Amino acid sequence: MIHLLDTSYFFYNKIRFHFKNKRFRQNERHVKVPPDYLLYESYQMDYESYYNEGKSAAVWLYEQVSGYISQGNIKVLDWGCGPGRVLRHLPSLLPNSELYGSDYNIKSIEWCRKNISGVAFSINRTDPPLPYGDHFFDIAYALSVFTHLSEENHYKWFDEFYRVIKPGGILLVTTQGNVFKHKLSQKEIEEFSRGLLVVRNKAKEGHRSYSAFQPEVYMKSIFSNRWKILNFVKGTVQSWGLEQDTWVLQKT
Repeated sequence: MIHLLDTSYFFYNKIRFHFKNKRFRQNERHVKVPPDYLLYESYQMDYESYYNEGKSAAVWLYEQVSGYISQGNIKVLDWGCGPGRVLRHLPSLLPNSELYGSDYNIKSIEWCRKNISGVAFSINRTDPPLPYGDHFFDIAYALSVFTHLSEENHYKWFDEFYRVIKPGGILLVTTQGNVFKHKLSQKEIEEFSRGLLVVRNKAKEGHRSYSAFQPEVYMKSIFSNRWKILNFVKGTVQSWGLEQDTWVLQKT
């Protein structure tokens, strides 16, 4: 049933954005756009939003972490990069850095390798490890990735990030916090209010239809004594929808 609904919604959006996307292709011929389903699965099927909001998100990301890092040659990982919505814009913001992208979707990585320069891409699974050595990265970020993972993999991936990030390095993640509570059933709200992770797991883990909701207290319990919280911003209701919570962490 999930697969059928997802397929139907995909074609609905394909029709919905057809003319807008056609205009974008005509006006922005230099912009390489991923195949429609890759775009739909990772974001939304709006070419203009994919490109321009991806650029805005890259600037926002840079502003979130720039105060905690040196401006020299650093190594940055976009974990769960999808078809490069944010990562494709980072070479101009971090020109002297080594940029890496990783995703479990093989087709997304294949597209990125062919169409995005200045970035090294790799494939990961929904569970660790990553194909990088210990203390490799200065910064790693995961935008709306833990929102599609099981509880077991929440713990496994924070352990893995602790391994691959340098001492003093930065990890930024976004999660579905308190502002998403109205999307939950009454039983789920009760679990969430008790500080428990709520997972809707009727789809394949990692897919957009697999959804996890993270109370603030739950996330803090995962960080334990291994991560220092440098900044925490609660998500709010925006004109475009619900904003996820943002966590900026430092490896201790």
